[in-house]
Amino acid sequence: MTNEVLPVKEVAEKMIAVCKSLGWKTDNPSDEFSHVYLKAKMDEYQASYASLTYGRYPYEGRITVTAYSNHDSAIYRYGEKHLSISVAATRSVEQILKDIHRRFVPTFLEIARKAEEIQKKHDEYKQRLDACMGRLKGEPLEELEKQNGKVHLHLEEIWGVVQYGGDDQVGLDFHNVPVAKAERILAILREKTSSSTKESALSDSERRNHHE
Repeated sequence: MTNEVLPVKEVAEKMIAVCKSLGWKTDNPSDEFSHVYLKAKMDEYQASYASLTYGRYPYEGRITVTAYSNHDSAIYRYGEKHLSISVAATRSVEQILKDIHRRFVPTFLEIARKAEEIQKKHDEYKQRLDACMGRLKGEPLEELEKQNGKVHLHLEEIWGVVQYGGDDQVGLDFHNVPVAKAERILAILREKTSSSTKESALSDSERRNHHE
């Protein structure tokens, strides 16, 4: 049995009505030729969206609703397919809405919440990276530097790279550093390591005294 094929303009209007009832914001639909594509998002979950398509093989005559996010690789297991359902386009808006509510929305909300948590951590990481590396560079980072978490510095004859490592730590790789400057740098690094070691030893001693 084949599904009845409807005019794409009619299906596009039906898709928009369904999304409006769900509270989803939509882009303008692409409804050229015999296909329709519509992207819908929820205000509170900007890292996820649902795509509504019509007329594509093997679902001619059906509206397919699929969940996507900015972090699908972290949400779906390897080889796992995206959450997706299809409904007959000939059904009424109310019937389609009921089907989406039952078969799609609960799992879609779970995916959207996970994506939002991942996005929040990603944004916080980027903010720390920008602040840390911008401070070391002495000026705002360029877009490529933000993406790579890496800054190339040329200080007269000294040149090298600063690589962000997370948690406000960096890797340093410099060349042509005069011995006098290298000695001062290493002295600072040793001083911090020594202080950290002393603090750690003191904490251990305090914990032992507390237990005693």
